[in-house]
Amino acid sequence: MQRERQWASGKLAGVNLLGVAATARATYLGKLKSARELSTQALQIARENNFKDSGAGVAAFEALLEAEMGNFGQAREGAATSLALSRKRTNLPAIAVATGPGGRFQASASHR
Repeated sequence: MQRERQWASGKLAGVNLLGVAATARATYLGKLKSARELSTQALQIARENNFKDSGAGVAAFEALLEAEMGNFGQAREGAATSLALSRKRTNLPAIAVATGPGGRFQASASHR
């Protein structure tokens, strides 16, 4: 994972690839801890390089993944992090889906 972080450092495309594609793949494979680590690293790289919109997109994507897994507290934190960085098309759609109608986190019928 260190190699991926070194490659992504300072590269906008690296932040997006590490933060979204690699995170999504790790989640798909059921490696949630790894997915969270990748997302955290991508967000850190984005902050270090002042890639606010990309960082916001990474945080919003993580919020969406957490909401899909029923982790609404972590989804709320990710959404707040994303909104603190930027409020643009890179993050608002994912936050809207993650938080549900009216920005409220809703548990599906299976989580109630």
